[in-house]
Amino acid sequence: MELDELKNIWQQAQQETIYHQGVGNEGFTLIIKQKSKAISDKLRRNLDIDMIISILFLPPLFYVILWSDFAIYHKFVAVFFLIYTVISLVYYFKVVKLYREVELKNDLLTTLAFTVKQFEKQVKGLTLYNHITIIPLMFYGSIVGAEVAEYYEHPIDLTLKELLFCVVFATPIAYFYMRYFIKSLYGNHLVTLKQHLAELENEE
Repeated sequence: MELDELKNIWQQAQQETIYHQGVGNEGFTLIIKQKSKAISDKLRRNLDIDMIISILFLPPLFYVILWSDFAIYHKFVAVFFLIYTVISLVYYFKVVKLYREVELKNDLLTTLAFTVKQFEKQVKGLTLYNHITIIPLMFYGSIVGAEVAEYYEHPIDLTLKELLFCVVFATPIAYFYMRYFIKSLYGNHLVTLKQHLAELENEE
């Protein structure tokens, strides 16, 4: 964990301790519950947006696979993304169903614990995806970039050496951007939610 993150966590803990002393145990617990519920809702909203975007990708993927006259390797890449998207959607609808079952119990702690568990899986899955696919995707992106340039009458004779240069240059940028994206979308909220959940469990 980075030094800035440790400082932020320590400062937040200090502020909450002071606030705790001022409002009392019952008021502090209520505030933590409200904050935890808000973070949980934000995580689920981000997941909803993620899945909506995935659904919007389905029509172009089916077009590339079934009806386009693109080169065969484009179709293979489209199949890969289609499989990944379908798996993501199956996971999403499974989680939504489980959420409904958990929320029927009307127990905030149970719901929050379930949220932490599911989004830890989500972060691990996205991180693994980033580690495995980033280099192949950069190769593919470089080739597509050259093809697009050629289509618009700006041909690029992409040699193997130039292709490798593009991949070496683009991969770290794409990798760390994806890490930042995952952290912003889920990771930061998940860390805070785990802290609040631990505080609530201690208060019980």
